[in-house]
Amino acid sequence: QALQLDPNYINCYYNLGLIHQDKGDLEEASKLYTTVISLDPDHVESRLNQCNILFASEDLSAAEECYLETLRIQPYYVRGLVNLASLYVSIGSDDETSLQRAAQLYSAALELDPSNRMARHGLRSLRASQGDADSDMDVEYVRELFDSYSFHFDASLRSLNYSSPWLVSSMVAAHLSSLSFPQDTAEVLDLGAGTGLVCEALRNISTPTRFSITAVDVSAKMLAKARARACYDDIEHRDILAYLQDRAAAIPVHRVDVIVLADVLVYFGELRTVLGACSALLAEGGLVVFTVEDLLQSEGAGSVPFALQ
Repeated sequence: QALQLDPNYINCYYNLGLIHQDKGDLEEASKLYTTVISLDPDHVESRLNQCNILFASEDLSAAEECYLETLRIQPYYVRGLVNLASLYVSIGSDDETSLQRAAQLYSAALELDPSNRMARHGLRSLRASQGDADSDMDVEYVRELFDSYSFHFDASLRSLNYSSPWLVSSMVAAHLSSLSFPQDTAEVLDLGAGTGLVCEALRNISTPTRFSITAVDVSAKMLAKARARACYDDIEHRDILAYLQDRAAAIPVHRVDVIVLADVLVYFGELRTVLGACSALLAEGGLVVFTVEDLLQSEGAGSVPFALQ
């Protein structure tokens, strides 16, 4: 109705683009952003979202040029600097120049906005990958990221052919089935539980061993989605490392049988601390199950498809 009254209503096209992008309809979102740019070539928010769509579609060369063009229009655009840095990180596993560019862009963004958590987290992650033991997870960044992501988290993962919860749950179920608890109940910790996909998958696998499962996550909005699944025995709105350390410090220590970290370790820098905290809490014969990310280079294609494994 607003567009019928004013066919050149830029904000309406832009907001419709955001709605379609949030729903995963990237083609329609891109058309709407193109309309905005035709009406206002300097509308950097639409340009940035166009770049993000190209990035998500794995057209990395076009995404890079798009980000650079956006920054030519507005050189001090912090979101543009951060997103271009993220692009360079994604292609930089074997390219030191790209990683250097990423670090420079994150640093430039922090000079403009010292409170920018995405830039701070990106720079700390780069330093951690280069052996800086002081670079660890920025808890507030993760909290903010997943609170904002919670609404469309599950839908986004489906678009990635996401299989981690089922792979993890199969391993956990096999381990639980190997245990012998005639009277007791095994305990499972789901660290970084998110919306509860691991718990839902695990509850759908039959095991002879009774078990309880506790969710731990720093994002209250993600845990609200998990609570709606009604599959956890307990839910803890806590920072993972603080939770582990507090439990290990309790007397007596109540040890657990399985600890799950599905798509969690990527948000830590140095891993010995968190894995050591997991080890300190495990019962004898316990199991830690975690996933890693793999960037698979396409031969001759120049793209880097993203796979969660």
